[in-house]
Amino acid sequence: GTQRGWTGKLRSLPSSSLFLWMMTWAY
Repeated sequence: GTQRGWTGKLRSLPSSSLFLWMMTWAY
């Protein structure tokens, strides 16, 4: 997706789940 949508999701999700979300998104 676009960087704007990516950053939007980062702000939407908590910092604690950010790490797990990034790993899941990467795979």
